[in-house]
Amino acid sequence: MEKYTPEFSARETTDTLKDWVSPSTIKGKLVISFILLIIATGLCNVISLFSISILQKNINNLKYIDKANQLILLLKYNKQNSISNDLSILNRNLTSKLQKYLLSLIKSNRIDSDMRKELNFYINKIKNNKITSKDLNKLLSILKKLSVMTEHEATFSRRITLWFIIYLPPVYIFASALLAIWVIAPLERIRKSVSSIMDGESTSLPIESAANCKECAELVYAINKMLHALECKHHQLIQSEKMAALGRVTASIAHEINNPLNNILLSADLLLEEQNISSETEEVLKDIVTQTVRARKIVRHLLEFSRAGKPTAKAQIDLIALINETINMLRQQLKIGKIKVFKELPSSFVCVEGNPTQLQQVLVNIILNSIEAMDAGGQLMIRLEKTSTEAIIKIADTGPGIPPEVADHIFDPFYTTKTKGTGLGLSVSYGIVKEHEGDIRLESEPGKGAVFYIHLPLASKYQC
Repeated sequence: MEKYTPEFSARETTDTLKDWVSPSTIKGKLVISFILLIIATGLCNVISLFSISILQKNINNLKYIDKANQLILLLKYNKQNSISNDLSILNRNLTSKLQKYLLSLIKSNRIDSDMRKELNFYINKIKNNKITSKDLNKLLSILKKLSVMTEHEATFSRRITLWFIIYLPPVYIFASALLAIWVIAPLERIRKSVSSIMDGESTSLPIESAANCKECAELVYAINKMLHALECKHHQLIQSEKMAALGRVTASIAHEINNPLNNILLSADLLLEEQNISSETEEVLKDIVTQTVRARKIVRHLLEFSRAGKPTAKAQIDLIALINETINMLRQQLKIGKIKVFKELPSSFVCVEGNPTQLQQVLVNIILNSIEAMDAGGQLMIRLEKTSTEAIIKIADTGPGIPPEVADHIFDPFYTTKTKGTGLGLSVSYGIVKEHEGDIRLESEPGKGAVFYIHLPLASKYQC
């Protein structure tokens, strides 16, 4: 099985200040939504307070206008009934109050410049005690206009205030709903994708479900990684069950076949030792011996396959020494095949726990496959790497490569594309590596060679 390779590099990262104000993160969306609501609330409060302030000023102006009208009517009445032009003490008191109310109207800034000039003109007349009945009538007319204007403004301010009181809550609810949809939209897309996985319509979450959302991208990556790990475990379980069942069957068949093959081989050898046999008979007997040996080889592979999953005694193994020993053992085959070997091995020990014979068998199987693939010669690269938890053996050749449809079944028992192959070499290798709690995988493209990766856990304590 190949290791999971994410389609995008959305891994868990450290939060930055930019993430808290970016619309591509959920936390950023929440902060932006909160700020927008605060700004909207502040603006609405300012507008409401401004409207209430204007309404209060208009109410005060109406009070001033009403009192000014009453004083003007009293002054008119007194002027009509006075004997001389001199004002009485009462009139002086009334004109003083009228002046005060008119000045209050001017200071309120709720009247236009022309009306303010007219009011100032009559205020000066009142100060100089030169107000006449005609002037009072003119003042009444001005105050009437001002009253109508003020009532209109008061009505408008009242409507604005009522509008905010009545309609603002629904607008807030609607805006909050839109912001909530904006925030949870990526999560909703992920939920739908997860539902499609549960319904069997897909096997992983699409990248599009995490568009414009950093946390969602990390979540999709984690879920896809988990799904792939579960798929690998499921595949391994099926493979283990398949190999266990086949192992039991092949062991039984191999033992049954091995005995008659031994008898056939022994009988053929005895007949070949006879002196008076014809050349034709000798040729047939040699062919029998050759095919019997080939059959015994197949039986041996069957027995190795049946024993691949059984527990064996383990010891600490230095992989550097094991690789060198294996290459030395296969030097004749490499020489005949015109294969140049390149090694990249660490300078220090790389120790694993396992059965050295079995692990060497894995290396032999893979190297022999590479030699057979490079029938016209080539290069073989063997690299050993070490991480904090595992050793990785990389075996790469310059052969023709393996098509994807073949690579998918490369570790299946009895699957082979060779005319003389048994299809058990890599199956046995797969079982041995899994028995050692490791992993073996293939990467290959047609025309670009094949690369086998063997992952083995490091020994807890180095004693090799």
